[in-house]
Amino acid sequence: MFSKKAPLAKPATTTKVPSILSAGMTVRGEVNGGNGDLQIEGTVIGRIEAEHVVVSLGGSVEGDIVAKAVGIHGVLNGAIRAGSVTLSATARVHGEILYEVLVMEAGAQLEANCRRISTVLATLEEPDAKPDDSHVSDIRKNEAPKLVA
Repeated sequence: MFSKKAPLAKPATTTKVPSILSAGMTVRGEVNGGNGDLQIEGTVIGRIEAEHVVVSLGGSVEGDIVAKAVGIHGVLNGAIRAGSVTLSATARVHGEILYEVLVMEAGAQLEANCRRISTVLATLEEPDAKPDDSHVSDIRKNEAPKLVA
């Protein structure tokens, strides 16, 4: 009767709780969040790597962010490389953004070089490949416009 072991209960699934760098805190150096989520309410001076990164209103980053998804509500001076980048109306970004999807709310301030990752990867994989400039108007190419019948 007592020799049989009861099956162990499965642990309850938990939602991901982000690691938070609180307001008033400053981190200098590399922050590696692995597969976790990181919320910056203070200041980071250096590189950040995590699955999801949010720079909150009042938060700032002086450096690069590499993540699957990045949300900026505060200030970033540096580069972002992410699958999804969202800039809220309060975002202030200076630098470079490499992205797959970019969402920018009205009011966000962006002074950056922005490029889709697929275009960047194609150029890096084929060093002799020239970027597709078929979208550039014939006038910019110093050619007469072509009329289509």
